[in-house]
Amino acid sequence: MKDLSLLTTADLLPIKMIFFDADGVTKRKGTDFEKIEGKWVMKTWGLTEVMKSGLEKLRQYYIVCITSGRSMSYLLDVYGTLVSNRFYLQSEIGMFCYKDGKNCNTCDLTSEEISVLGEIKLGLKKVLAIEGVKGFEPKERIITLHCRHEIPEVLAVVAEADPRGLMHCWWNGEAYDILPKRVDKGVGEKWLCQSLGIKLSEVMVVGNGINDQEQGQKVGISVTTDPDHLVADFEVRGEERGGDALVQQILHLRA
Repeated sequence: MKDLSLLTTADLLPIKMIFFDADGVTKRKGTDFEKIEGKWVMKTWGLTEVMKSGLEKLRQYYIVCITSGRSMSYLLDVYGTLVSNRFYLQSEIGMFCYKDGKNCNTCDLTSEEISVLGEIKLGLKKVLAIEGVKGFEPKERIITLHCRHEIPEVLAVVAEADPRGLMHCWWNGEAYDILPKRVDKGVGEKWLCQSLGIKLSEVMVVGNGINDQEQGQKVGISVTTDPDHLVADFEVRGEERGGDALVQQILHLRA
């Protein structure tokens, strides 16, 4: 992998679109739950004014897409003022894309996949009382269970409900993401590129974790803000500031 400082104007010439991961790239990573008026409320970090301003400037040169495991309602709360025909959102690890003012499906789940996810969600409700389990993050399709540490009982529930092994069960350091193995950010990436007439060779992908791996394949340029866990063409360290550094580097090269 090359250091980000080696990125050049020539490298950027073929690029027409940039996909950014949300947490850990464009905003600080981290999720917690706080009890407010008897209800558990999810709390995360917001978008800094520096990053927001950088993304606004960047969409003058490139089509931009924020891609995340978060729900679409969450992404609209954080990035909604940036949305346009030059700025898109993809939620739940590529399953949904906000385009032309509506939330579009990028792939349809089978009845078996829906049934297995339902069984897993039901089984996981039994582990909510275990020490270290925080709670479910609200989502339409994938299951995300936040925990303070890895919980072996979660894997047991998934294994029992999914004997055919249809599902991924990823531990991302703060939560388990459970979703069909055939679904990933690469699926959403290809769906949007095809709808906009953009080739993968004209795409830059910026990620930081396991759910960004498929998306970074066969694209023009891949960048990681966490080179210890994700291989890419270029690296910039810093799960909180790596995205800022990249945006500023691109804007500098385009000036």
